[in-house]
Amino acid sequence: WVGVDTDLIRVANDAPDLKETDLERMFERFWRADASRSGTGHSGLGLSLARQGAEMLGLTLDANLTDGVLHFSLRKG
Repeated sequence: WVGVDTDLIRVANDAPDLKETDLERMFERFWRADASRSGTGHSGLGLSLARQGAEMLGLTLDANLTDGVLHFSLRKG
């Protein structure tokens, strides 16, 4: 699900295995929700880079979890 408003972009995705406590760390470099994942397809940098890029543009990137759905919001300030 993607929604766009004047000053806000929202993206939502099913995340049934994600925990509320994961939200505190998900923007950290190299962090993965599942520590046992050792594949080389992901480095754990994507959300960290996205948040830093947003901040450089004067935007805020946040996440919250509601009923197993992960919501991201990108907004001014």
